[in-house]
Amino acid sequence: SAGDNRDLASMQSYPDSIRAFISGKTLALWTIILLGAGVVFDLINVGTESLQLFLISAQPETASAALSSNETDISELPRSGLQMAVILFGGMAAVLNILLIIVTAIVFLIWEHRANSNLRPLGVPRPEYSSRWAVGSWFVPILNLFVPFKIISYIWRKSDPDDLNADGAF
Repeated sequence: SAGDNRDLASMQSYPDSIRAFISGKTLALWTIILLGAGVVFDLINVGTESLQLFLISAQPETASAALSSNETDISELPRSGLQMAVILFGGMAAVLNILLIIVTAIVFLIWEHRANSNLRPLGVPRPEYSSRWAVGSWFVPILNLFVPFKIISYIWRKSDPDDLNADGAF
């Protein structure tokens, strides 16, 4: 019958599943590296902000002159060059940190798409969530507070190698 043919066509043998499986290991590694780099940039930002606070407390007249609207030449004030350098460095670090966050999010979302796409080759005949929804759920207000967690938990449970039988099915 036509239904039986569709069921047979949708089933994959174990060797076919192996060929359809695309490892997400490299994407996961890059996500971890980028998250680590984000931690380093956050520590740099904390150091830069702490140095700015120290310089402002040590030389408040330089900071107030830099923020005032009058035409004061701050280059002649004490430690003004250092304060400006720290401010510029902090601004550059903040911009790079934002770019790093964006790149990390993109790599993570590509990994999540790949991990969800690998559920079929791992023996899940009809995953609860599509790979598109796994990524798109992050961008839906209110739902993004709990649906991505549910999807990641589902991917985690269904990808567990201890749940695979010898024939590749759950």
